[in-house]
Amino acid sequence: MPCVCMTCNNGWMSRLETKCKPMIGSLLEDLSLTLDAEHRKFLSEWALKMAMVNDTCGGRGRFFTEAECYEFKSNNRKIPDGSQGGR
Repeated sequence: MPCVCMTCNNGWMSRLETKCKPMIGSLLEDLSLTLDAEHRKFLSEWALKMAMVNDTCGGRGRFFTEAECYEFKSNNRKIPDGSQGGR
C-alpha cells in the first residue's frame, strides 16, 4: 500500500497478518473456532491496523491522528483512547 512504509509493511504488519491469517480464513469460511484471549488480542490489533491503514489512504478527513498511529506502531499495539467507543 502506498500509504505504508516498506519497513512497517514488511515488518510488524506482516508478522501480525501471519499470526491472524488462519483465524481470518476460518472466519471468512464461516468455520466455527474458539478464540482465546491471545487470538482475540491479535485479531483486534489486526482490525485496528487495517482501520488505520484505510484511514490514511482515504483522501478524506482522518479519524486517527498521526500520533495515535505512531503510538499504536511503537507502543505494543496500544489502542488509542476514544477508539473503543468511537468519538
